[in-house]
Amino acid sequence: GFMFPKDKKGQFLLGAKSAIPVVIAYLPMGIAYAITARSAGLYILETIMMSVCVFTGAGQMLAAQMLVEHADLVAIVIATFVINLRYIIMSTCVVNGLKGSPLYLKMMATFGVTDEAFAIFATRREEDRSMTYWMGLMLTTYLSWILGAVIGALTSNILPEIISNSFGIAMHAIFIAMVVPELKGNKGLTLTVCITALLSTLFSLFLD
Repeated sequence: GFMFPKDKKGQFLLGAKSAIPVVIAYLPMGIAYAITARSAGLYILETIMMSVCVFTGAGQMLAAQMLVEHADLVAIVIATFVINLRYIIMSTCVVNGLKGSPLYLKMMATFGVTDEAFAIFATRREEDRSMTYWMGLMLTTYLSWILGAVIGALTSNILPEIISNSFGIAMHAIFIAMVVPELKGNKGLTLTVCITALLSTLFSLFLD
């Protein structure tokens, strides 16, 4: 196993512990993705490997749904590229927070940037934003996402449709539960969240 100095081990475990709320959401969300992917005709190994290689919940769900609708491959690539553009900004913020780390580790760190992991990292105290903390957070969320895909791929023919459809709600609920407590005393974050919610609501009235 890994041999960390005591302080490094503590940071890694703190990151892993911080990921527990995300794990609770990623397991059912991973199952929901896998069920959609299997219904699109992907084999079990293909379904799992997409989670291993891609690691983006919204992007994978979109790609799987477009496969169900027999969309063109070029259209799927463009759509997933656009929906994941936000990670350029998130990854930049995470990398800037990982001061003193070598470039190759920073590049590896960007692979693990998800909405939920970013929300946790961005609201941590500055002294906790270390590469070791991020690795604990990233590895735990990554493995839970893969585990969800494995469970979903293997049980896609067993779970009732109403249960698999309800899994998609879990990620939104957990994300809200992580962000809302951090709004207390943080006027900048509160304003950002309120503006985002307002714009999202307005856009939903005009965009599909």
